[in-house]
Amino acid sequence: MKRPIQQQQEHDLLVQSLVRKLISNYHGNVKADIEQREKPKVICRDDVELTPDVTATIQGGDFIFEVETADSISDEHTALEWKAFNDYCKEGNRTFVVAVPEGDSITMAQSRLNELGVEAEIVGL
Repeated sequence: MKRPIQQQQEHDLLVQSLVRKLISNYHGNVKADIEQREKPKVICRDDVELTPDVTATIQGGDFIFEVETADSISDEHTALEWKAFNDYCKEGNRTFVVAVPEGDSITMAQSRLNELGVEAEIVGL
């Protein structure tokens, strides 16, 4: 998804923050869709290739993280990704996590997940 420059910068800073948190908590196999990191595996759904923002192994389990800014929570592309990653996680006993900025974004993300019928944990960054 092509975002406005400022929104992309905010998104990438949040991804970097998440990666730092995961690594500092000794979680393994951290991959991220940003420069200078190994990229997560592409997930194909309905002939669309989607790359999670971050993947990691936590206490032996596989986690897929999708990072959103307050501006991107209601995007149609976000809905596509959340549904696809949720389905993928259910198929393989993985955990889907939506990571958003602390504050109102958490409530917005929960409302959007409910609206879409998607199951995910939410973490604030």
